[in-house]
Amino acid sequence: MPGCAGSVGSLTQLTNCVDCIARFKADCADAAAIPGLATPYPAKCNAGSKPPTLFTLNAVASGTYTTNGLHFPDVYAAGWYANSEPGDVEARNYFVFDLSSVTGTVLSESLRLSTAPPGFVRYGSDDPSETFTLFAVSSTPIATLTAGTGNGVSAFTDLGAGSSYGSRVVTPNPGATIDVSFNGTGVAYLQSNSNGLVVMGGAVTTLAKGLTDNEFLFNSTNATLTRQLVVATTA
Repeated sequence: MPGCAGSVGSLTQLTNCVDCIARFKADCADAAAIPGLATPYPAKCNAGSKPPTLFTLNAVASGTYTTNGLHFPDVYAAGWYANSEPGDVEARNYFVFDLSSVTGTVLSESLRLSTAPPGFVRYGSDDPSETFTLFAVSSTPIATLTAGTGNGVSAFTDLGAGSSYGSRVVTPNPGATIDVSFNGTGVAYLQSNSNGLVVMGGAVTTLAKGLTDNEFLFNSTNATLTRQLVVATTA
């Protein structure tokens, strides 16, 4: 009940609080428990807060860069690949989204990703868990990143060297999709770029980089799979 809000700092305020809660039970709780009553739910019982509006955006681009500077558009594999051609490599990914359709103030967001195509390995590590972390992309323009026209080694570094936007601990046998929640820095980034393109890099940040053991996520992925940004706003 909105009238019950506020801090309690005196005996009088405590008495008023108890009385308010009692009135809420009498006026609101009973009405909510029996929604079929002819009497409408009292307006005073509504807190007045509007639930967030959710926007689910599909990626406009994604891709992977490797240690040796190779660019693989659409794929978003990340991790360590031992004994691969032309040698052991680490892969880092990126995702681009268009926020022009999003209205209101951004409250929270999460990145939703397919873990692998049906029938493919979803967790390519012998470790009990791996951590996938999202990063700011600070020195590579989006157009250069997606086209693969810049220095590939520098782009690879950029995808895992900026401020962290959030992370997700992934364990064996993950579901068909996982969500990576953004932290305050990630939310602030989207708030400041709410009318245009945004980009985020991704890296597995718990790699041991063994000579024979793989540690990878998002195996054999492509642009037909789920790559979504779920944004909650005040709109």
